[in-house]
Amino acid sequence: MRNGTKLLALLGVLALLAVACGDEETPSGGSGGDSGEITVTAEDFAFSETEISLEPGAEVELTLVNRDDAEHSFTSDDLGVEVEAEGGEEASTTLTAPDEDGTFEFHCEYHPDQMTGTVVVGEGGSSGGSKDSGDSEDLDY
Repeated sequence: MRNGTKLLALLGVLALLAVACGDEETPSGGSGGDSGEITVTAEDFAFSETEISLEPGAEVELTLVNRDDAEHSFTSDDLGVEVEAEGGEEASTTLTAPDEDGTFEFHCEYHPDQMTGTVVVGEGGSSGGSKDSGDSEDLDY
């Protein structure tokens, strides 16, 4: 009977480990992963996420949560996406990543100098549609 008890205890531990080590994609974080959802918060005239990582071809629901009184947007001319939210509200849209790696800028249409970020698809790299001068595109950290 002792072997049966040990086996049962071992199976219980393995089950707990499987649950603890399961898929931990963060649906509201800056990584799209396999979750299919991304939440970006606008607060104090800044985005909560300034870098969002997606796999090539990923399709995600992007939700902009606006915690300010002023209207904000999540706009990427390079990706052809824009979602606007009035102060204190939220709005969603679908964001489809390109099929190839690249780095794409996003900004708030109303506050483009204060609120900016990038969407990194796959391994990133040059997107060709970037507004950056290119001086820092090839830096590896």
